[in-house]
Amino acid sequence: MNFDFVAGADGIKVIKPNKSFYPKLFYNFIQIIQLPDKGYARHFQFLEKSFIPLPPLPEQRAIVSKIEQLFSDLDNGIENFKKRSAVEALSPVSPKSRLRRKTRSNRAKLARAEGREYEAADVLLARILKERREKWNGRGKYKEAEAPELNGLSELPEGGTIHI
Repeated sequence: MNFDFVAGADGIKVIKPNKSFYPKLFYNFIQIIQLPDKGYARHFQFLEKSFIPLPPLPEQRAIVSKIEQLFSDLDNGIENFKKRSAVEALSPVSPKSRLRRKTRSNRAKLARAEGREYEAADVLLARILKERREKWNGRGKYKEAEAPELNGLSELPEGGTIHI
């Protein structure tokens, strides 16, 4: 046990798995058994009736290894979140601004990975439209799209692009 333990007035029952069980896996299985809240009533009767699967020992060790890795990843994630949250609390830059900057950076990285220059949304849409017209006009199949309804839309910022 890795915690303080005080025996109750009714005594204690030590649960020790047989040699077919890897003790750490047995411990993890015991942790997920739903025990009713009976106060000081004995819980062993509920443990005794529980079904615990028994995979081969090498598989048990692999399961425990994966559980420990996941808990470690979770602990690291929580720690990183706490650090990041502390930095964000002290930062004069808003989380929304950081998200915009990160998204723009990711789009630029994607463009470079695809071997093209980063294009603002309006430039990208104009290029796609031009390419489609060229492709389909040669076949006589392209129909000009209807203009979108623009009433009620907010103004675009200076430069005509929106960066998220």
